[in-house]
Amino acid sequence: MKQLFQSCLMASAAILLVVLFTGSCSKYSSPSALADQRDQQVLQALLLHLLPNPEFDLTGVGANGTTIVLDSRTPGGNRLFQPDLLWQPRDIGSDHVVPKDIQRDAARRNGDIPASFSDFKFEPGITLTTLPRSSGRGTDPKWFQHAYPGGRAWVHAWLPGYSTDSNRALVRAWIGPSAQGALITAFLAKTEGKWSVEWYHFERF
Repeated sequence: MKQLFQSCLMASAAILLVVLFTGSCSKYSSPSALADQRDQQVLQALLLHLLPNPEFDLTGVGANGTTIVLDSRTPGGNRLFQPDLLWQPRDIGSDHVVPKDIQRDAARRNGDIPASFSDFKFEPGITLTTLPRSSGRGTDPKWFQHAYPGGRAWVHAWLPGYSTDSNRALVRAWIGPSAQGALITAFLAKTEGKWSVEWYHFERF
């Protein structure tokens, strides 16, 4: 009887630990918002704007480059949307301002758990795929060029943040290939139902 009681006590303790662990994880891991059609429209406008720009031919394929590759998941986290990283020229470029409502919305929408773009359908020139993370790229420095011979660049974007009237948007994304990493920050506006890029800042590290 004593052994049975001890077994039940140990089982109860194990269940409690699982519950506490699960609660702890859920407490500290916030989900991102669900990606929606606004996000698809904004990302498409940005990527099609970057595609023909020689500045973003990061593989050097020139006229043979026909596509820009978007990761199907966001990086997760919202550190790069905190106010201290969205006001200095080194972060967003000279003479650029990110309104507080857009900054707050971007921080709110991007949680610790990445969002998915897997249901999006883009125009030709944009390839949607799951890119390998750093640990899965092996030792080949040209893994991207070998996997996507016509690719000019890859983009790993967070969910956009929007103004309260939903007519302005901010996008931040890692972009490569780049030896030390690179970040693009772009501000878009919607006029007569169409999104266009007002400014962007491209930062290599």
